[in-house]
Amino acid sequence: MTDLSGHDNSTCARVWQVLRMAHDRVERRLATEFDEIDLTITDFDVLLYLHSHSSDVVRICSIQESVALSQPALSRLIARLVDSGLVLRSGSEADGQAIQVILSDAGRAFTSQAIDVHNAIIHAVLTTRFTPREQEVLLQGLSHHSMSAPSLADSSRILRFNPPNLHRTVVLSSTRINRYTIN
Repeated sequence: MTDLSGHDNSTCARVWQVLRMAHDRVERRLATEFDEIDLTITDFDVLLYLHSHSSDVVRICSIQESVALSQPALSRLIARLVDSGLVLRSGSEADGQAIQVILSDAGRAFTSQAIDVHNAIIHAVLTTRFTPREQEVLLQGLSHHSMSAPSLADSSRILRFNPPNLHRTVVLSSTRINRYTIN
């Protein structure tokens, strides 16, 4: 059955179900593993943003564009990360009202470990189910259709893989999985 726009309703529903189930499966594993190190997925998203923009001056408003949080919620999250010693916060010299944030030394070390856990889970739960070519197509397709997705170049930098060398990187990352005993 198709709707007025010519889309096959059953295909659209199936795509949604499969995407949602994959997301839920990954999210549950991440939440479980991150809970062991007292980290939420949203905390990780902010730390990952700061990690991937470590050479930039990062204002809180620029982080808000990449995480799904209101400004007050993001401010509270940043305050918790500052209190935990993972993030340093300061006023902007150029704009007295803007707040800049960077990872502390402890935050860089913690985020690197969290990225290793994240990558191991993504590899075990998601990428091992696809060939290298399918992984590239998936990344391109989701990046193309997501309003807030980073470019492919940004995605490869953030997720620590280079799509043309994806197979080699995935094979190398399997050694990380052994450290985290992921099923």
